Amino acid sequence: MKTIHFISVLGAGNYIPTLYGNSKSEEEYVQIAIAKKLIASKKADENLRVTVFCTEVSKEKHWNNKLEIQFNDLLGEIGNVECVDIPFDKNTKRELMQVFSIIADSMDENEEIVFDVTHAFRSIPMIALSALVFARTIKNVKVKRIFYGAFEAKDDEGRAPLIDLKAFLDIIDWSQAASSFVKYGSSDEIHDITQKSQNEYMRNMGDCLYGFTHGLETSRGRYRRNAGQDNENSSYYYSAKEFLEEKNEYLNNPRHGDESLEKPWVSLLDIIADKMEEFNTSGYDPVKQGLAAVKWAIANKRTQQGYTALEETVKTFLCKKYELDVAERSQREATKIVCFCKSEDITVQQFKNRIARESIVGADSSKKLLNLFNDLPKEFAETYCSIVKKRNSLNHFGYSDREHYYKWMELDISLENLYEEIQNHIYSWK
Repeated sequence: MKTIHFISVLGAGNYIPTLYGNSKSEEEYVQIAIAKKLIASKKADENLRVTVFCTEVSKEKHWNNKLEIQFNDLLGEIGNVECVDIPFDKNTKRELMQVFSIIADSMDENEEIVFDVTHAFRSIPMIALSALVFARTIKNVKVKRIFYGAFEAKDDEGRAPLIDLKAFLDIIDWSQAASSFVKYGSSDEIHDITQKSQNEYMRNMGDCLYGFTHGLETSRGRYRRNAGQDNENSSYYYSAKEFLEEKNEYLNNPRHGDESLEKPWVSLLDIIADKMEEFNTSGYDPVKQGLAAVKWAIANKRTQQGYTALEETVKTFLCKKYELDVAERSQREATKIVCFCKSEDITVQQFKNRIARESIVGADSSKKLLNLFNDLPKEFAETYCSIVKKRNSLNHFGYSDREHYYKWMELDISLENLYEEIQNHIYSWK
């Protein structure tokens, strides 16, 4: 059975009977007004649990023989209420941490939390918010509402609004999601948030970002034009292009909706777009897109992904430069053989013999490979071979080379250096 856990802090001030929200009767305690609201919406398969935090003074002044009796009469057999003591003395850091622990410990796993901060004193709302964020991670609780009874904002009828402050918890979620994307290249949290939105543009942008990052993570570098949406959509380039188009449509559409999430999302769009700027090219160039993927991997500490993208981008560059088929596996692998032969200082005749012996490609492609062998700078070949060895070490779990075991830090640092070297080779090779 699902548990709705209503948590409130009982202050020691004076309480005046007030109409809260859409309540039909005045209540001295806002906690009762909120509890009635929860009972009215409670489903048959839901259990209602109430926890009220009290200081020694507020407990004596308002709980004993007052709010305690009202709660017991109201809940009857449909729920239970508990008063929990919290310290309120020196307001030291140690005491504040004790309050945090008491609030966090009061929540059980998988509960749905409704928190009332109307009469929470001084630092309690901040402590409560951090306890809620903590409990969501540790105990998988779900925060449904955070209420504040705005007594001073009563209307002409004397009705005080019950303001839901959960949107500010949502902003924390947005900030954390943005941090995951900007720092680590992960869109999972942004995707989770946008899929809860009622706004189609936001959901679409979340899907595009998710496709973009997961396309990179799974090395979907090949972009197949006019191959059908399902095939195109597997490429990170396609997802990046779609995101930027959705972003422009979203900003130009005056009816965004979902206002509680809109403002922080709009603030993030430029940051996200800047992060993806390397992929925003006017036309598809597999070499530029491949190098952009390597740069992304370096920035986001995705070393194995970076080595894969770097090796395959070199093959793509060589195939394009010598008019070989970039999508033909045998021709891509042939460029790899050319690089290793060049790094080993074998003669032209030895290279011809090897190509003929292994029947790697047809006669026309063999001529192109011979031209590549003659033109290829030895330094380029050696850099490429270093990339292959390190990629093999990664993909074979460290078992590919008996003579040399690469440390993780060496692989991280080498990737950035090799990327710079390859980029220089590519752009300096006329």
